[in-house]
Amino acid sequence: MYDFTAQFYFESFDKLVIKSNERLENYRKNPTEENIHDVRTSIRRLDIAWKILPKKLHHTKADKFITLRKEFFKNNSQIRDLDVIKQKLESNTSEDIVQIIKKINKKKQKLLPRLTL
Repeated sequence: MYDFTAQFYFESFDKLVIKSNERLENYRKNPTEENIHDVRTSIRRLDIAWKILPKKLHHTKADKFITLRKEFFKNNSQIRDLDVIKQKLESNTSEDIVQIIKKINKKKQKLLPRLTL
């Protein structure tokens, strides 16, 4: 029973890793808000799947992989926050707001190179 369950779990975990890699690659090619959301969601799912795994089954390489993904998630949070603020401001077209949106875009462009794995 345990072998079947473990095999099923690791196959499912592998699918999560593949999906996370695909979403990360999509994000690297095109860092849109939707792709940011998708990659963050995949990282959260991967992290939870890893946390429920018994510690005796954890491996160093996989631990490192998850840690890197979580660090990416953390660094990405600031960019995501800027996108949310920008989206809320875009409904207002006053000159002051337009200037703020330009500053947000500049800040985001500065932060993007920090997102590496």
